[in-house]
Amino acid sequence: RDVLLQVLDGWATGARTAPEGGGAGPAPAGADHGPPFDLDGSLALLDGDRVFLAELAGAFLEDLPRMLFAVEAAVSAADPDEVCRAAHALKGAVRVFAAPGPAALAEALEKAGRDGDADGIARLWPRLLDAVAGLRAALEPVAGR
Repeated sequence: RDVLLQVLDGWATGARTAPEGGGAGPAPAGADHGPPFDLDGSLALLDGDRVFLAELAGAFLEDLPRMLFAVEAAVSAADPDEVCRAAHALKGAVRVFAAPGPAALAEALEKAGRDGDADGIARLWPRLLDAVAGLRAALEPVAGR
């Protein structure tokens, strides 16, 4: 919960820093430190429809806190099955934006939940929060915010 609050506070203040403990372990494949999302890739997925992309970005930003709290609740409850479900939902949401880093981290968290890997969950969750914070910041102007 503290990690989530730290990231959300960073969003509110405009400071985006990695949560404490978020640097442990290797990044999953595709979770490099490139741009948070690929505008051209997103548009290709949506047949070039910029208006629809803006609507999707707005809807994603509206729903993001609920999705993050779902993962946080599952992590806090040490419920790997629920971590798997919540991470899967988040993975699907970020893939719309051709966001390889957040998608790879969500997929890795989903797998850690499916495998009951408590250490992997603990290592990946703060990293996913940081990656999603970058995606959120990049999508705000797309959504007209």
